[in-house]
Order: sequence, then C-alpha cells, then structure tokens
Amino acid sequence: MNHIFDDESREARFFSFDPDPHGAHVKILKLVGRNKKVLDVGCAHGHLSKKFKENGCFVIGIEIDSIAAEEARKIGMMLSWVT
Repeated sequence: MNHIFDDESREARFFSFDPDPHGAHVKILKLVGRNKKVLDVGCAHGHLSKKFKENGCFVIGIEIDSIAAEEARKIGMMLSWVT
C-alpha cells in the first residue's frame, strides 16, 4: 500500500479546503479563474479540485497516495494514481 500520512489529524490539516480569504486555496482559485483546464498535481483528497470544478473548470488530478486518490474518486474527481 502506498500511503504517506498515518496520523489522522495531519491528514485533516493537509487534505481539507481552507476557506480563509487570505489563504493559499482561495488565492489559487482566484488566480485560475473560471472555465479553465486544470492539472492538479498532488491533488490529495480532491477538495481543491472540487472547488475548481464548481468554478466550471475541467480538472484532472494526479496523486501518489493511493488512499487519498481513492477519496478523491469518491467525490467524483477524475485522476491518476501514480506509483
């Protein structure tokens, strides 16, 4: 199994969307804009990718962690799991 993080609290911190208006996730969403093609490398559980999709973007995610990749698939992300 290829799983990077074992500590659940660490997973929650790294794999959730940060809605802080001054945080990196919101800034990235603004920079990318709407209706774009996005390659999300290291997409983790897909929370940021999901926000891109909500903005009308076509998103492909790439993730090395098999568990995170499966979680992203559960929320409808199209992605590749890289070993």
